[in-house]
Amino acid sequence: MPLPKSDLDLWVDASTSWGLGLCIGDKWDAWHLLVGWAQDGRDIGWAETVAIELVVLWLVQSGWHNHYFRVNCDNTLVIPGTLLEIALFVEPPPAWQPATSPFLPYIPSVQNRTDPFSRGLTGAEDSHVVPNVILPKELCPFLDSI
Repeated sequence: MPLPKSDLDLWVDASTSWGLGLCIGDKWDAWHLLVGWAQDGRDIGWAETVAIELVVLWLVQSGWHNHYFRVNCDNTLVIPGTLLEIALFVEPPPAWQPATSPFLPYIPSVQNRTDPFSRGLTGAEDSHVVPNVILPKELCPFLDSI
């Protein structure tokens, strides 16, 4: 049986000048990149991938599972590899085909609703994403929650 498709209005972005942003509907979250994050191969591709991983963490921590989720992203270089990483993370059924999944479409940067948040322009505190994303310990040396 195919998994249901859900569009929760999920958006992600990263900016090397400030950090990572996430929108879920009209809610937001952001993380500032810490000094020294851009070492050992970490670059904009790493940051964009982490932004996608953070939305997946939010989905898991919010109890979502067994759905296809559309996540809007503006970096075509990270989309194919991230699909495979997410597939392994959430353990999809064997019939899942990442090459045909619509759940990480490319969105032009000028249309990315998360762009301000990835640049430190946060929204109202009462519009913060709930629940808060719990960062894995592996990301704590590189990100600071807002």
